[in-house]
Amino acid sequence: MIARTILDARIAEVREALRKARLLRHMAVVFLIGLVVRGGFLLATWQGIRLAKQLDRWSMLGLIVLTLFAYLKGRRNIWSDREIARLIEQKHPSLDSLLLTALEHEPQAHEPAGYLHERLIDHALARSATQNWPITVADKPYRRALAAAWIAVLAFLATDIALRLNVPNHKSKVVNHKSEAPATPTAFTATLTPGDAEVERNSRVIIEARFTGPVPADATLVTTDLDGTERDRQPMRLTVDGQVFGGMIAKADRDTRYLVEFAGEKSAQHTLTVFHYPALVRSDVIVTPPDYTKLPAKETKNTQKVTALEGSKIAWKIIVNKPVLAGRTSPFEPHLTAAELFGEDKTVIPLAPSAEDPTLLEAVLTATTSQKYRLHLVDEADRGNKNPPWFTVTVQSNQLAKIEVVFPKRDIQVSSLQELPVEAKISDDLSVLKSGAVFSINGNEKEVAFTHAATEPRKKQDVRAELLLEKEGAQPRQLVSYYVWAEDTGPKGEVRRSMSDMFFAEVRHFEDIFREAEAPPPEPGQPKPKAQKLIELQKQVVNATWKLIRDANGGRPMDSLAPD
Repeated sequence: MIARTILDARIAEVREALRKARLLRHMAVVFLIGLVVRGGFLLATWQGIRLAKQLDRWSMLGLIVLTLFAYLKGRRNIWSDREIARLIEQKHPSLDSLLLTALEHEPQAHEPAGYLHERLIDHALARSATQNWPITVADKPYRRALAAAWIAVLAFLATDIALRLNVPNHKSKVVNHKSEAPATPTAFTATLTPGDAEVERNSRVIIEARFTGPVPADATLVTTDLDGTERDRQPMRLTVDGQVFGGMIAKADRDTRYLVEFAGEKSAQHTLTVFHYPALVRSDVIVTPPDYTKLPAKETKNTQKVTALEGSKIAWKIIVNKPVLAGRTSPFEPHLTAAELFGEDKTVIPLAPSAEDPTLLEAVLTATTSQKYRLHLVDEADRGNKNPPWFTVTVQSNQLAKIEVVFPKRDIQVSSLQELPVEAKISDDLSVLKSGAVFSINGNEKEVAFTHAATEPRKKQDVRAELLLEKEGAQPRQLVSYYVWAEDTGPKGEVRRSMSDMFFAEVRHFEDIFREAEAPPPEPGQPKPKAQKLIELQKQVVNATWKLIRDANGGRPMDSLAPD
């Protein structure tokens, strides 16, 4: 029942609002307890009593556990639908027990809902449309609980900060209720980790100060530049084992010196030397097609993939973050000692620095086969680049010109007085130089050249030719064969000719009459006329021979054609 589902959703909104208010009350109680505990610690500190750090840690752990318990308990549902309905009825007396009646007289699961019950629910939904139940029922408790929670949290934080910042200026008292003795100076010994070290530029560095023996109350991490200018000062935290203070340098962007101050003393000073791994900044490529194509060179910016015609010259221009110092070394300047492109077939292409810019590496290769290369860089400390990037070279072979016969696409019958039209589309990956059609009738061949300029790369050119059968003296029952050819430039600069499939046109008698009708069914067991079988066999032989010749002209070895 849709109305009952909508009513359940309205009640669920009120329940969720009450649940949030109850959760905030629980949180307020938890932080109030924490405020009392931390306030007691602060009062003890003011009275000169030195508390054990383990007690401080256990109190914080107990507060965390209590917070988790309060959260889980606050998220529990403790209100039934009828209790929610009573709360709504209390805030909206105008409902006149309408909502309670609808819920208390809910039919059983196996019983159909009565008309009266449906009307009750409809009236309750109509009232809910004008009355914002979650606001009227739970808004005031929610606001009170939120204010109490904020007050408790802020008071707890203020007390905790005051406790951590409070440093007694007098001698601590030893609480053992037996005797009091004056405190003697304590000797602290600290060892810093990682000490003097090399770290990657802009990385985070964890600094640990381990104390053997007595542990001071607090410690401060001090970082400076190499010239002694103080850069940062931050408090360190005592770790779980109670002997180690931990701190962090969030971003080591330059060489840094650091030390730890504690109980009026200082540790030994150490130096962090930053470095950066060799890395690719950008790569450009210039592709120069072979001379026979007469195409201009093309430059592509910021790419690691290139597609080139077979035989093209590919010039990579790779910019890296460190210079290559060819023939000399510098102990002070970071530089690269080796740079190369390593292919999947284990081909190594060395990269040479440019004379004008030592961070610009150049390499030239000839496009012969498709290949992937990884950029390998090594610096003066024998550090390689992390996650070497891939450079992809896709080589395209110089394809034969493509011919698409548009009309006619099949063998046809013509009369000896009409024209035989041939239409086609030609294209090439570089350019079609010339094209034409060849007709053969009664053993005589006639070639018709199409008139067009050299085509643009991969652009289709429409061509058309006609053969005047009457002028050629075509006779009935003769067979006219024809095909289309196109010439382009091969990979060695030679002129290649590609040819389409061969088609046939049978010359019929002028007085033949054709009507569109269903062909009569052949007699059972009656063979086809011998002349028709002979013509079909002749076409098959000619077509098969023609395809072998065309494949041989296209570069297919004759040895592979022998089985055909």
